[in-house]
Amino acid sequence: MARHFTTKDFSRQIPNALLARYFNAHELFGDLDFSALKETQPDELFMAWLTVPDGQRHEMDAEFREIFDLSDEKGFRAIMDEAE
Repeated sequence: MARHFTTKDFSRQIPNALLARYFNAHELFGDLDFSALKETQPDELFMAWLTVPDGQRHEMDAEFREIFDLSDEKGFRAIMDEAE
């Protein structure tokens, strides 16, 4: 069964600490207190996300989609095959 990707749903599934690490590496949202955000409720983050310039947002969205695609059983097997 195909899974549907949306950035908002993706950010609900990723722990805030990992989101903070990712966006820190991209020098974004330095003023956003990720530790104060409620897990699985990314509304404040998503509003900040919409302010990112389109080109940069599309590049990161593509990275998120790749992660999402590897986060199921088929993706897990692909990772394990590469590791061997």
